[in-house]
Amino acid sequence: AANRKAPAGSVTDADRIELFKTMTAAGGTYKVEGNKVVFQSDASSTQSTGAKLTYEFKVTGSTLTMTTDPMKSAAGGLENVFVTTYERVE
Repeated sequence: AANRKAPAGSVTDADRIELFKTMTAAGGTYKVEGNKVVFQSDASSTQSTGAKLTYEFKVTGSTLTMTTDPMKSAAGGLENVFVTTYERVE
């Protein structure tokens, strides 16, 4: 979430609840098909185990940008497109 904040001190249960609402995690395998990466989820924090997630990717200089196909958000019923950007550090 854009307004996600780190806890000020020791992490409380209330902090954990708020942090959990704005996170997602998954693990599994992937394959590259042209300019797409297809992830197969084997474990997930949002109960999407077994799901496939497709990203279109683009590398520009030292920047990798990955964009999902439109999909329903795990946090609600809205359809979203997620864009993730990585910057290579050397």
